[in-house]
Amino acid sequence: MDRWLLISLLVFGSYASPHDVLSEDEDYTELLVGKTIFTKVQNGRVWHELDKQSKIYYLNGIQDGVTLFAKQDNSDAAASRAFDSFFIPGFHFSDVAKQVDLFYSDSANVRIPIIEAYKYSVLKMRGGKNFDLEQVIVRLRQTYNR
Repeated sequence: MDRWLLISLLVFGSYASPHDVLSEDEDYTELLVGKTIFTKVQNGRVWHELDKQSKIYYLNGIQDGVTLFAKQDNSDAAASRAFDSFFIPGFHFSDVAKQVDLFYSDSANVRIPIIEAYKYSVLKMRGGKNFDLEQVIVRLRQTYNR
């Protein structure tokens, strides 16, 4: 198995082949990783059940997973891309958690995976333009609200 795929699966969830019947559990949403690999990841329903400290731990776990992924590549360019995409210098995890809370305050976003809400929050906290942010939400809703 490709090391990137293995790391992605460790970071983002459990493996399920495209032919497996995925759970209809409402706490999980199917996510395509790569071109043919699907995984199940937690969504806004789980986020709503977490207390403040658990949300901070969850987000810290995402950061640790990105760090692990970047470390496996052993390339400054890959590490820089990963950090630029997922880290927000100058903010605390509690700040990010508030943004994810705001994202999930719209019930139309509840099926969107937490990792996608995190990525959206990073974009927003970095000063993303309203038009770009709205386009991201439209794409996420089209992808996950089927």
